[in-house]
Amino acid sequence: MLRRFASAWLAIFLSCSVCMLSAPAVYGQTGQGTLTGSVTDTTGAIITGVSVVVRNQGTGFVYNAATTAEGIYRVPYLNVGIYEVTFAAPGFKKLARRDIPIRSTETLGLDVTLEVGNVVESVEVSAGAQLLETETATTGHLVTGHELNTLPTPQMKIESMLWYVSGVTSQSGNGHAAGGRSRAFQMTTDGVSATTPGEGVVGTGRQITTVEHDMQEVKILTTALPAEYGHSGGGIMNIAYKGGTNQFHGLAEERYVSKPMIHRYWQDPTVVSGVFAFHLMSASISGPIKRNKTFFMSGWQRHHERSGNNQNVDVPSPAMLNGDFSFPQSRLGADRIYDPDTLIMLPNGNYSRTQFPENKIPRSRFDPSALKILGLNPFRGEDNRNNQTFYDSTGPHQNLSIDTNKNSYRSGFDEKIDHSFRTGTRSSAATRTPGIAP
Repeated sequence: MLRRFASAWLAIFLSCSVCMLSAPAVYGQTGQGTLTGSVTDTTGAIITGVSVVVRNQGTGFVYNAATTAEGIYRVPYLNVGIYEVTFAAPGFKKLARRDIPIRSTETLGLDVTLEVGNVVESVEVSAGAQLLETETATTGHLVTGHELNTLPTPQMKIESMLWYVSGVTSQSGNGHAAGGRSRAFQMTTDGVSATTPGEGVVGTGRQITTVEHDMQEVKILTTALPAEYGHSGGGIMNIAYKGGTNQFHGLAEERYVSKPMIHRYWQDPTVVSGVFAFHLMSASISGPIKRNKTFFMSGWQRHHERSGNNQNVDVPSPAMLNGDFSFPQSRLGADRIYDPDTLIMLPNGNYSRTQFPENKIPRSRFDPSALKILGLNPFRGEDNRNNQTFYDSTGPHQNLSIDTNKNSYRSGFDEKIDHSFRTGTRSSAATRTPGIAP
C-alpha cells in the first residue's frame, strides 16, 4: 500500500516537474555548507595527497577531494545533512569519521590525525557531540527542522521564526537584526533571494509562501556576514530545504480553530462578535526516484482564515446633526464655533467674530445642499455596545461599534529534485510557488 501510495505521489510530482526541469536548474549558491581541515600524522607532520571521500549518509551522494601540499582539504557545496568522511593514504590506517553534521552556510573545520599502518586497517569514529564552527567569524542562530515542527510558529509562516532569535526586534511587523534596518535584512531559500519584490523586506506570507514542513533548518546570521551575501547589512535568514533520501518519508498535519475556542483580545471586553474560523492544512513527501542517484521532495500548504474584529469609530451625534456643538459631556469644554457673517475689522486692524449662542448653529443657516445630504441619512446612529464612548472638545469618539471581516486564503507549493550525475558531482533543481491571496 505504501509503495502504491508513493508511486501515485511520484507520478503527480514528476508531471508537475516537467516545466520546472525545462528551465535552467537553480543552483544554491549560499545555502550550503563547506567541510575543511588538515591531515597530519601522530608527530604533527602534514600528509599530502590523502584521499578524502565525503558521503551523505542519507542519500549516498559522494564527494571526492584530496589534501594539498600544505596538508589541507576543502569540500564545498555540501547540502545540509549528516555525513561520513573517510581519509586514506598509503602507509597509514584508513580513518572514517561518521555522523558529521553539516549546517546551512557554515564552514566546518575537521582536523584529523592518521596512524601509521596498513591501508587495509581502519579506524572508525562517530561524532559524539555537536562540532563547532571555528573557521569564520560569522555569528547567528540555528533553528533545526525538529524545532520548526514543535515550536508554535504563528500560521506556520517561516518568517515567524525571527522572533525566537536573540538580537532580532520587531518594528511595524518587520524584523530588525542587530539594530539594522528591515530593508537591509535578506531572506534566502537554498541560496536564492526570497525577499518581497519592490519592498526588499521579508515577505509576510502573502508574497512568499512556503511549506514549513519542507524545511531542513533555518539559519539566521546577524553579524560578520560572509562576502557572498551582497546587498545585506542587517542580517540574513537562510532556509535550507529538505531533500529526498533512500527512504520514503511522509508528513501531514491539519490545524483548526473555531470561534468557541478563542479568547477575547486584550483591549476588548468580549470575544469578537464577527465571524471567525482558522484552518491550516499541510503535507510533505520525499523519497528516492533512483537509489543513491535521484531524489524528490514535494510539499503543499493551504491557509484558510476568516476573522472579524471589533472596531470603534466616530460618527456625528444626533445633536451635532442638528447644529448643537455644545458637548456638555466634555470636561474640556467645546471648541468655539463662530458666525462667519459677524466678521468685522477693528480700528487696530485685527478682526473679530461673534460665537454662535451656546455653540449651536441655527438650522436655518444650514446650506440647502447639506440639508439634502443629511436627509439621505448617510451616517449610522450612535451605538457602542461596550460603553467605550468618550468626549473631548471636538465631540464624541468611539460612539459606534462595528464588525469588520477579513478573508485570507493562501497556498504554497515546494518541489525539489536532487540528482548526482557522477561520483563527486551533484546538481539540484527546485521551484517554489508564491502564495495566492485574494
